[in-house]
Amino acid sequence: MTVEEQKIIRQIQAGSRELYRVIVERYQQRVYAVALQATGHPKDAEDLAQEIFLQAYRSLSSYRYQAQFSTWLYRIAINKALDWKRRKARSPSPHPAVDVEKELATSFLPEPTLLKKEEQNRLRQMVDRLPDKYRCVVVRYYFNHDSYEIIADDLGIAKKTVETRLYRAKKLLQSIGK
Repeated sequence: MTVEEQKIIRQIQAGSRELYRVIVERYQQRVYAVALQATGHPKDAEDLAQEIFLQAYRSLSSYRYQAQFSTWLYRIAINKALDWKRRKARSPSPHPAVDVEKELATSFLPEPTLLKKEEQNRLRQMVDRLPDKYRCVVVRYYFNHDSYEIIADDLGIAKKTVETRLYRAKKLLQSIGK
């Protein structure tokens, strides 16, 4: 964490609420990526990202500077995403019309595009079957294009651990794909 970021966080903790927008702007893409991975729908991802930032703001007084702020925020994002998935599993899909529209739209696409879409859906389903610790690094590296360093920093793990998890995830994906 930079000295500037640490100063901003201390000022927010001291009551300068308007500075929180700096934190939101700095981390909104990463948080949105986590939310989109969890929800699969841009609108739901926006709502979930707002929930994540609201939770982080409410919990900011408990941030103790022992871990990188990005790691702390990412942990909140993951927890809120898991909560969202649990809630969704208990309730019917809020997007039946969107799914029908998507099916209709893809039915008019040229065949090569449809095949590519099917491959992407199959890959996404395979990735979704991975254990959380592997799925997380796969999504961050291959879909969000985060570097090993950023992933390691956000998750609070060693860069070598990221490499190992990616390697193991690839092996698992190969066995799932058979």
